[in-house]
Amino acid sequence: MKDWSGSGPERITRSEFLARNPQWTDVDRETLRRVLDAVSERVDHAYRRQSYWALKPAAGTSRVPLYLHLHHLAVDRDVDLPPDLTARAFPGSRGEYDQYVIIEFSTAPQQSRAPRARSATDRAAPASVKTCPVHFVELPATGACDQCE
Repeated sequence: MKDWSGSGPERITRSEFLARNPQWTDVDRETLRRVLDAVSERVDHAYRRQSYWALKPAAGTSRVPLYLHLHHLAVDRDVDLPPDLTARAFPGSRGEYDQYVIIEFSTAPQQSRAPRARSATDRAAPASVKTCPVHFVELPATGACDQCE
């Protein structure tokens, strides 16, 4: 394999795709295999860039079906994933409007893991804020309303 200069996308094989991160567990690689199988009909070839690897969509496919990062996969929301993988997927950074869902690997940093639902006892009570009784604005640290002066 030649050295990659970063000047353009370099095509890579499925086995290179599966071996991208040596820290992945067997479960991570199996997850990636299953997602690759799910998107195989929508793919022309795999390629890599500096910060991600991806699958070029086949003709007639509107979006890149899969982006591979070191710690997660971003899968096109329209891809039919197996039910257990669908259960692990969560919306990308744009929430419910994101075109991709994220499936994390075991190597994902803890703080970036999927948001979990918090129970009522986990939630903190809202802090009481002093407001001006005339203008209904939050009072500054001095306690005097700027608009009343």
